Amino acid sequence: MRHVVAAMIRSLPQIGSILALLIVVSYISAVIVTHLYGADYPELFGTIGRSMLTLLQLMTLEGWAAEVVRPVMETHPYSVFLFIPYMLMTAFVILNLFTAEHIRMELYRGHRWINDEGLTCVEPLKRGVQIINAYV
Repeated sequence: MRHVVAAMIRSLPQIGSILALLIVVSYISAVIVTHLYGADYPELFGTIGRSMLTLLQLMTLEGWAAEVVRPVMETHPYSVFLFIPYMLMTAFVILNLFTAEHIRMELYRGHRWINDEGLTCVEPLKRGVQIINAYV
């Protein structure tokens, strides 16, 4: 358990960067949807705060179709070209970076542990760390 906590602490700067990127993308998207749909749907997009909350709902994929996208598409049929890329970018790309960073740190921790023990089966683990570092 100590190794897992240590790996999570070591990954905090990278996770902070990912979180900052997520906040920037969400804020820019909130400004756009507030400007486009705020007058027609004030309960969803009336203010920047409400828009960010609605976009958080889209990002977590919780009730996104019935509560947000379908009602907006009734009056703005092209809104799907804004919502779907946002959900793809946040839910499937940025949030998966959290998982990738944690796995990278776990592999790094495992790589050091194997080296400390003097085991010889380190090469496959080194290759795994290099592959994950190339994507992160």
